[in-house]
This record gives sequence, structure tokens and C-alpha cells, in this order.
Amino acid sequence: MFKMVAIPFSALLLIALTSIASELIMRIRLSIHEVKGEKLLWWRRGGDAVASEYREVFSQSILLSFRAYAFWGFVVIVLLLCVKMFLRRHAF
Repeated sequence: MFKMVAIPFSALLLIALTSIASELIMRIRLSIHEVKGEKLLWWRRGGDAVASEYREVFSQSILLSFRAYAFWGFVVIVLLLCVKMFLRRHAF
């Protein structure tokens, strides 16, 4: 029983931690790149505003594609867990 919960939970935790790390890296790189005196501006903005500005400044970075894949990876894992729980309850 523990393995059934531990493996998907670990996958979700890994996706969440890497997503948080990529968001922090984007904010840090934008703050360093900022030439004006408003370096703390990026820490107050939402994730979508940061991602759009990051796309303009660093267009060749893989962090933007990872951000989308992390979300869809999370959705797929949750859906797989729901299907597995449904099939377990309604075994034929």
C-alpha cells in the first residue's frame, strides 16, 4: 500500500520542486538583467508576467518549455492516479 502512494507522491513532489526552482531562476535572472533601480520588481509580479518578460529577454532558454511541461506532467500524473483508483475500486 505504501508503494502505491509513495511513488506517485514522489513524482508530484519532484515536479513541484523543479517547477519552483525554475520560477526562482527566472526571477533571479530577470533581476540581474534589470539595469534600472527596480531589481525587486520581479519578486512582486505574478508567474505569467515573469514568464512573458523572460521569454522576451531570454528567448533561447529551456526554462519556459519546462514550465509548460511541468504543468502538463502534473495533470497527467493526477489523471493516472484517478484512473488507477477508479479501476481498483471497480475491478471486474
